[in-house]
Amino acid sequence: MIIVRLVGAQGNQMFQYAMGRSLALRKNTELKLDKSWLGEKYSTGTYREYMLDARNIQENFATAEELKRVKNGDNGIAARFLLWILGKEFPVFKIKQIKNYLVARLLGKETPFYAQPVVNERFYYVFDPDILKVNKDVYLQGYWNNEKYFKDIKDTIRKEFEVKTPPTKENQAMLEKIKDCNAVSIHIRRSDYVTDPVTKKLHNTFNMDYYQKAVKIIASRVGDPHFFAFSDDIAWVKKNLKIKYPITYVDYNDIPHGYEDMRLMSSCKHNIIANSSFSWWGAWLNPNPDKIVIAPLKWLNDPNIDTSDVTPKSWIRI
Repeated sequence: MIIVRLVGAQGNQMFQYAMGRSLALRKNTELKLDKSWLGEKYSTGTYREYMLDARNIQENFATAEELKRVKNGDNGIAARFLLWILGKEFPVFKIKQIKNYLVARLLGKETPFYAQPVVNERFYYVFDPDILKVNKDVYLQGYWNNEKYFKDIKDTIRKEFEVKTPPTKENQAMLEKIKDCNAVSIHIRRSDYVTDPVTKKLHNTFNMDYYQKAVKIIASRVGDPHFFAFSDDIAWVKKNLKIKYPITYVDYNDIPHGYEDMRLMSSCKHNIIANSSFSWWGAWLNPNPDKIVIAPLKWLNDPNIDTSDVTPKSWIRI
């Protein structure tokens, strides 16, 4: 059983699901979701809810017993017997750890991190091939923001990330408008990138010059582009995004219905994204084989975190 911990907002939860789904298929086992970390404020004050229920995913939630069994590992008879011989009594959740320690001492080596019952992401944004070696029963903790973890099942992921319900009347009208022109989505992420000090320090690389350059690149390659602006602060975008091309501001979908914005973004022919997982998925789910996707070169403020592989190679980083 692959259990994946869900944290963050919609885009991050989608990465976590895609990672878990890929591993579950590789290991020929079932995927369970742990949403116990959602529904409350993080230490930064940001509130996150479960946001995958609108999609056509395999939605199975891990029970408390399943979480305990997988996270504690194999509490086998051999381990219990050995501890009994030694005259020791330990809590059940310690048995796997003790067994691993004793085996490691006997063999002169330690159990690799990927063979542990709980596996943590080692490198943010960077593909770690050792993760693919995890056991059939494992609890995954991380963000897994890299296409390479699930690229081999991309058709499955695209299908399962389809929205289950038809668009509302307003969104259907916008979809028709998008399909009738050379539509280009522009996503500008603000919210906690601006208001939350911790998130702002790491993620706020916002620069309006980036969007102006991206628009010029699109306009040089696409005839008669029509831009569609999406944002969690659309009022600010209306005041500050100035371009000489037709632009439509999508301003009616609230955060719980963010999947509607993402559906509209992925229906555009081309995409200009922010350094945001929500943006990322809006572009990745775009089925246009000739799409132009422009992404910021500077993804984070921290130069020690390697984000060179955060987007597919075909996307343009500026």
